[in-house]
Amino acid sequence: MDKTILEIEKGEDLIKVLLKEFKGRQYVDARIFYMSETGEWMPTRKGLSMSPEIAGQVAGGIAKALEELGEAPAPARKSARKAPAGEAPDY
Repeated sequence: MDKTILEIEKGEDLIKVLLKEFKGRQYVDARIFYMSETGEWMPTRKGLSMSPEIAGQVAGGIAKALEELGEAPAPARKSARKAPAGEAPDY
């Protein structure tokens, strides 16, 4: 079971947050993908695969870091892509 939760374009790459299952256990995977020569998004080794408990701790740490910076966490949207400047997002 792979389920895409969020996609964010970052330059020529794509950051994906996915729910994955391996050997009957569920994981949260945040990974950078690149566009292959065949036009498919392919995963890189750059990313994290975490148990839900660890993912919750990481999310809390990121929220705290954003708070320290005076930034509010953006609400997550399912499979939302960040639109390039001047274009509307495709929610």
